[in-house]
Amino acid sequence: RPRATQQCTDVASATRFRAQTLREIARDLTRIHDPLLTEYQVRDINDTLNRLLRERRAWEYRIKQLGGPDYTSGTTTTAGGSGDTDTVTVKGYKYFGRARELPDVVQLLQEA
Repeated sequence: RPRATQQCTDVASATRFRAQTLREIARDLTRIHDPLLTEYQVRDINDTLNRLLRERRAWEYRIKQLGGPDYTSGTTTTAGGSGDTDTVTVKGYKYFGRARELPDVVQLLQEA
């Protein structure tokens, strides 16, 4: 999958790359709930999820630019959408699953 969405020039490929990104998001959303993960691993997975969400949004805008369906207008509950109760957002950064229980995140939530 290209790092820059602008390198993709057709809707079919862009849609495929978006689907691949969604699969990775789903995989990591499942992994972040694992009680055996260390604090470092939870932080790493949470960072990856935030990066993947930005990438998903970029693919959705690119698909729209190429004349494909508008995935940005629908309300999506996948990975931090409006229906996700397992996500907390602080200053535009999302915390998923066990990442919400990290000491510095708890402190951020108390301050907010």
